[in-house]
Amino acid sequence: MTPLLDSWQDTVATLDWCRRWVGYNEEGKSNRTIFAGMAGHRNGFAWCATFISAAMKQMQVSVPAPILVASSRTMFAEAKKRGLNVPMTSIRAGDVVHMTRGSVTAWLGHVGIVESVEGDTLVTIEGNTNSRGSATGGSVLRHRRSKTAWNLGAWRPDYKPANPNIRFILKLDDGRLVAWKGEMQDGKRAVTHVPTIPAAEVLLASGFVQVDYSGPVFVK
Repeated sequence: MTPLLDSWQDTVATLDWCRRWVGYNEEGKSNRTIFAGMAGHRNGFAWCATFISAAMKQMQVSVPAPILVASSRTMFAEAKKRGLNVPMTSIRAGDVVHMTRGSVTAWLGHVGIVESVEGDTLVTIEGNTNSRGSATGGSVLRHRRSKTAWNLGAWRPDYKPANPNIRFILKLDDGRLVAWKGEMQDGKRAVTHVPTIPAAEVLLASGFVQVDYSGPVFVK
């Protein structure tokens, strides 16, 4: 994981944020979720695009505001208008992918974020889906779909942070959790011990991102 910590251009932080929500279920069957508040959207509406918008806003990814809307079709149209669309032949982790629901000219759509690429298959994390792959299923889940399933297109966010003070909780090989705020000492990451799981949860809620790490650290 070391190279990922050293390069925000890799999408580890945003994808890790999305992974933490896999298994989340909306409140009842009303399309009400925690993500509406995070994204600045109205609650109670189809929320696959709201989940993506929340990820980008919570991780401070630099995405023009008109893209981060509650409609998947509008999201893709706005990203394409700004030249952010990418061909499926160049798809990579962190890209946002869109499919139609019904006619290509209809307004209905669905969106997910690519976790990994396995040949002609994309592993995605999607909001408002279910185990059958529905686009209105009420949960955040991981799916494997062919590239061709995402027939509307894809776009690539700019993963440079608006705030350069990236903060991580590192899970070390021995199981310890330590907090790292970017400081180095003698070529090692200068970290502080995180003594309990509740303490780690507090840090995660304040914007820290947890990753596994096997490199050298200096415990302050």
